[in-house]
This record gives sequence, structure tokens and C-alpha cells, in this order.
Amino acid sequence: MFDKKDTDKDSFLGFDEFQRGRNEKFLQNTEKRFQTLDTNQSDKVSLDELKAGWDGLTRNKEKLSSL
Repeated sequence: MFDKKDTDKDSFLGFDEFQRGRNEKFLQNTEKRFQTLDTNQSDKVSLDELKAGWDGLTRNKEKLSSL
């Protein structure tokens, strides 16, 4: 999933990549979620940041294994 979202293939998700293809409910809090995951405030999220922070953002633990 991460590789498909990383459209520019830089090994990070920018905000546009992070929100692309999400449902309406997810999009309501996308900026807050992105900022929470971006622990080093680089304006992009690495796979490690995504894995480390995903559990706190969702109740769907099964999706983490597909990252």
C-alpha cells in the first residue's frame, strides 16, 4: 500500500499522496492525522513513521500489515 501511495517514488508520503484515495470520513481529519504521523515535522511521512503511529489513528489493526 505505501509503495502505491508514494507516487513520486521518494520513499515518503507527502500530504497530497497521504490523502489521495481516502474516504470522506478519513478526509475530515487528514491534516491532523498527517501532522501526528510526521513526528520529525519534515512535511512528509516515512514508512517507519506510518507504522509507528498507525495504531493510534485507527481501530483497524489489520490494515497495518498491508503497509
